[in-house]
Amino acid sequence: MISGLLKQNRLEEFQLEKDRNYKIIGDSLLTDEDSVAFEKLIEGLKVIGFRETDMNQIFKIIASIVLLGELKFT
Repeated sequence: MISGLLKQNRLEEFQLEKDRNYKIIGDSLLTDEDSVAFEKLIEGLKVIGFRETDMNQIFKIIASIVLLGELKFT
């Protein structure tokens, strides 16, 4: 997801950072292969009837989960 959002210049929209190693997903996965997979995901979601607003909500939820994974409890 991070690679695909980076390619679309939308990381900031979801409060994610390019060079950050998120705990929940490991390496940021900034490869062309991951970017292509993200594009295929978007196309697949469109085929089954998801609107842009629906997809944005899904990505916001996923981004929230990724960011929550960065919390440290003491």
